[in-house]
Amino acid sequence: MTIVLPKFRLKIAEHKKRPSKGYTKIGKIVRGVVIEENDVLKVKVEFENESKFMEVHTFNFTPRSFEIEGRVNVFTKAKDKFGKRVRLCRDLWKAKFHPGSTDNYLPFNVNWIVKGYIVTDGLLRWFDFKDLVSINGYDIKDIS
Repeated sequence: MTIVLPKFRLKIAEHKKRPSKGYTKIGKIVRGVVIEENDVLKVKVEFENESKFMEVHTFNFTPRSFEIEGRVNVFTKAKDKFGKRVRLCRDLWKAKFHPGSTDNYLPFNVNWIVKGYIVTDGLLRWFDFKDLVSINGYDIKDIS
């Protein structure tokens, strides 16, 4: 679109749409517990159905859920001698500018409560991780 004024000529660029990341959100943010099945991390989410019974579904994480840039809490992929992953608490500057490698670190761990969206790519349903909430076993009613 071009606007012509007596001494000025303005050309307004059209707004370009962002490219889609290939996932469509289904519903609101949900909480789930990270579990490990056959050395693969998954999330277990409970839903209430129409008859007020709880249904449990297990979802795989999206590939972008494993990105650790900007994450203050990360976990090592390698387990220690007790079979546990070590949690590293970093400051925001290191998390943003020196994130580390996704080959060595994970943004979540087994038995942690996470929040995110259920997304679909047209065929499968995935869990798109957004943030850590708490370790499983704490009362999370007061945590948002």
